[in-house]
Amino acid sequence: MFLKEVYRHSKWMFAGMVLFAVCQITINLKRGMVFSPFYHYGMYSEVFHPRKEYFVNIITVKGDTLRGMDFSPSAWDKIHYTVQQIHASRCDTLFFKNEVERLFKRAGLPPPPLHLFVNEGTMNQRVDKLKSKLAAEFKVKPNEVVIKQCSYSFVNDKLVFKKDHKDFNASNHLCP
Repeated sequence: MFLKEVYRHSKWMFAGMVLFAVCQITINLKRGMVFSPFYHYGMYSEVFHPRKEYFVNIITVKGDTLRGMDFSPSAWDKIHYTVQQIHASRCDTLFFKNEVERLFKRAGLPPPPLHLFVNEGTMNQRVDKLKSKLAAEFKVKPNEVVIKQCSYSFVNDKLVFKKDHKDFNASNHLCP
């Protein structure tokens, strides 16, 4: 058996492997948050069902929608990925309340202050900075750049437009 060979070779390596296995089993049984380098079986074994609603970021400049195919992959990533990161940082508050606070309370510790994880004041500044950057790139005024989020849902196995949300800012973003 492999573990016998490892034990004969090095007792320290054997102890490390057993400790790693025990940590893996504990994390899987507790269904806790995963901290590297541990692998959580539930991360990859769960069935993904279609969500009721999907959100799509729409960026328009002077009424024209920007499309990824009109840019090089790296240029599109700089634009679209930045918007996605701003949206994701808005959802950090929910993650903090649902996961981080729960773990600290379970451990009997006071949770750290929210401002260490999320700084909503700078999110609107990031949106304004992105709009200014895009306006300079396309030689338009910043108010002619609109970043919004649209939602779509599946109806009879077809993706259907559901709702057009307001111009994006940190306070009106919807988390999935």
